Formats: sequence, structure tokens, C-alpha cells
Amino acid sequence: PGPPPVAPAPAPQPATPKQPAPTPAPAPATAPAPAPKPAPAPAAGRPTQYSDEHRLKFLWRTIEEQKLNLTKARDARIAAEVDRVKTSPETARLAGLLLWSKSEIDFYAAMKADLDRTVGLEPVREFIVQRLRDAAGRHVLKEVKFPRRHVLISGAFGVGKRFAAELIGRLFALICGRLTAAVRVGS
Repeated sequence: PGPPPVAPAPAPQPATPKQPAPTPAPAPATAPAPAPKPAPAPAAGRPTQYSDEHRLKFLWRTIEEQKLNLTKARDARIAAEVDRVKTSPETARLAGLLLWSKSEIDFYAAMKADLDRTVGLEPVREFIVQRLRDAAGRHVLKEVKFPRRHVLISGAFGVGKRFAAELIGRLFALICGRLTAAVRVGS
């Protein structure tokens, strides 16, 4: 006994044309585009799946908002410190002795707030206080001539030399009546 014989497949019949296929009507030139399909609603209890691009955009926006809020808070703290210095009796006494204008009082208040915010730099604080006392004494004694000051600041990396130089430059600008200061850093 062998395998059963296989029946041959029927031969394909040639197609007989019954009727010609209808030609579609031309679409009007201003046909509205089909409306996009709405996204399927998430199943109950399953969170919406967002793409990585959407997650990154959300995180970036969140970080930028936090940075903006931190910047606003920092600016508000600085403004409060400057206002505190402006209204202090020490500022009023110095402004009275040195006959400062409103812009000079504002300049001093910003410089003093920066100095108060620093940690360390005690020699710089003492130097600035001493120079302000000298300026007040010269003004009281009607000495018009201010001695030229040159300052050399040295120290290891990261100890605040540039910041100290900027504070001292602002101090000399205030004492001399020029509310611009330049710091030259180099050898």
C-alpha cells in the first residue's frame, strides 16, 4: 500500500467580463481634509503613555520654571538686603558726612549688601570700613585731595581675590565720586 493518489487542482477559469468597473467621480478641488481621529481614551486605571519627547519637554519646562522662581526669590532677597542697608543708621551717618547723592547711597547700599553676604574676607571688610572712615575724616577736615591707592591682592585659587578686587574698586569709585569701577586682573 502506498500513499493515496492526490487529486489535481482545478484549472483557473478565464475571467469573463460581465460589466466594466465604474470609474470613480473626480473629487472636488476644495474637498475638506478628513478630521484627525481623536486619541483613544485611556482605559480606566491605566495612566496615559507619553512619548520620551513629551516627557523631556515637560521636565525642561519644569526645570526652567524652578530656575525662574529661584532667580526671583534671590533677587527679592538681594533687594531686601539693599533696602535694609539703605535704611540703616550707619548709611545715614556716612551719607550725611560725605554728602552723598541718592545714586551714591544706592551704590553704597549695593556694595555693602554684597560685602555683608560674603563669608570670610574679613581683611577686606576691615579695609573697606577703614577707607570709608578715612574718607569721612578727610571730608570733615575739608581735605579735597584723595591719595592714590594701589592694592595688591594675592592668594591661592578660589579664595575670592577677584571679588575682593571688585569690592575695593567699587569702594574707591564711591570715595572718588565716580560710580564706575574697573578691575584689572593679570600680572
